[in-house]
Amino acid sequence: PALGFFLLIGRAGMDIIFYFFLFAILGTILEWVIGYSYHMIVGQRLWTYHRGDIRKYSSWLAVPIWGFIGLVFHLVTLMFN
Repeated sequence: PALGFFLLIGRAGMDIIFYFFLFAILGTILEWVIGYSYHMIVGQRLWTYHRGDIRKYSSWLAVPIWGFIGLVFHLVTLMFN
C-alpha cells in the first residue's frame, strides 16, 4: 500500500493528499449529519458503530474509507474531463 501511495503521489501530485483529507472530513461530517437527522426525525438509527464511534452516528474507522471513496470519485472525474 505504501508503494502504491507514493507512486500515486508521483503521478498525480501532492493535490491527491489534499483531496483525500477533504473527502475524508466531508464524508464523515455528512454521514454524521444524515445519521443524526434521521434519528431525530424517525426515532431510529440508520446504522450503529460499536468501535471508535463519533457520538454514535459515525466512526473513526470510516474516516479513511470516506477519503478513499472520494479520491476514487475525484480521479474518475478527472479521466472524463
